[in-house]
Amino acid sequence: MKVLVSDQLGEIGIRMFEEEEGIEVDVKTGLSPDELKSIIKDYNALVIRSATKVTADLLQEANKLKVVGRAGIGLDNVDIPAATQRGVVVMNTPTGNVITTAEHAISMMMSLTRNIPRGTSSLKAGQWEKETPGPGGFQQDTRCNRFWKDRFHCCRPGPRFEDAGYCP
Repeated sequence: MKVLVSDQLGEIGIRMFEEEEGIEVDVKTGLSPDELKSIIKDYNALVIRSATKVTADLLQEANKLKVVGRAGIGLDNVDIPAATQRGVVVMNTPTGNVITTAEHAISMMMSLTRNIPRGTSSLKAGQWEKETPGPGGFQQDTRCNRFWKDRFHCCRPGPRFEDAGYCP
């Protein structure tokens, strides 16, 4: 069985194919739609991510193709009705990035509880709101101001904290 990996895939994923007996894997990323059309006829399986578009035109050229595997969740880049009509199975990996998504969601919730988005936008606007928690979640007390002042005034453009009246 010949497998074409047409998008970036982790090394471990490619190795899994290579170690399987009877599978010949080719990694050819960055192909234009025309280049992909010209070589797809030689493959039994196509592994994609989000860059490759599996269209009805592409499937028309894929006489040997039996499966399209999407390394990821969405299948909006695959013409599923056209694949079904040609007898090509389309599958994805819906749980592949569940941990990462959960970590991101928790991080975003934590940033909201510490008013990070509001603090970031006010800081970018050239303000330093004293009632907003400071870097690392510290409240703006005298010790923290001295601690962070010494680190920021020397590396950020603009006025020093003392000159702006933010430090005691």
